[in-house]
Amino acid sequence: MRTVTYVTDMGDAPLVAKAHLEVFGEIRPAATIVEVSALDDPARTVEIEVYAIESGDGS
Repeated sequence: MRTVTYVTDMGDAPLVAKAHLEVFGEIRPAATIVEVSALDDPARTVEIEVYAIESGDGS
């Protein structure tokens, strides 16, 4: 699993990291955080992409 988080203010990174840990816990995916100038909706300040591969064996 891998996540990419886009933030409009890197000052929010500690809060984003805390939320990420709460959601993913012990899964611990590879994670990247990137500061961007804007997102498609000016009201949004954070966007998260999650990539996962299903194993096909039910695990």
